[in-house]
Amino acid sequence: MRFVKAFQNSSLKCWFYDEKKLLIFVLKKTDYKSTASSDGVSFDGYDNALGFDACESWHDSELIVGDFCSRLDRGEVMAAVMNKGVLACYAWLNLDQSSSYFPLVQQEFTFPENSAALYNVYTHINYRGKGYYKRVINGIVSWAFSNKKIDHIVTAIEESNTVAIRVNQQIGFRQVACLSYIKRLGKVQKDCSLLI
Repeated sequence: MRFVKAFQNSSLKCWFYDEKKLLIFVLKKTDYKSTASSDGVSFDGYDNALGFDACESWHDSELIVGDFCSRLDRGEVMAAVMNKGVLACYAWLNLDQSSSYFPLVQQEFTFPENSAALYNVYTHINYRGKGYYKRVINGIVSWAFSNKKIDHIVTAIEESNTVAIRVNQQIGFRQVACLSYIKRLGKVQKDCSLLI
């Protein structure tokens, strides 16, 4: 059993077979449906960043807060829901983006004109299942469409993240593409299936 578990997580297994799928969703301004309150969503970037709590083993607070501050310095937008001083949920928006490279599937995707990229949406493990994810998405989308000359918001979600897919679809996001990365016996095959 120990050998099987080690093999499943090894680079040797990834050489034999590895498959990843990333779904690309686009929300047109005219299709946006506010499905949750955005009460409590704030855009106080630097103050909110300091509320980051390393709640998972892979978190390094110093590196993450430093990265957040660098993003804010570049003009990216952070929407957050705070709970008792803790960053309970956050989302990032990169304004006026024409394309993005996705390392997970090693592919670039070109966005429609006047697009912003919604990415790195995360809910603290102690606050999951309480509607924070939907609230922060509604907050940042509403802010973007109200305050900026943006016609589309683009986001990418791993195929296995069914909760995020469902919430984004409820808000009006529509899947427009599937980027896949498959490795068999060391040979890589990449594909971009457009749905529009």
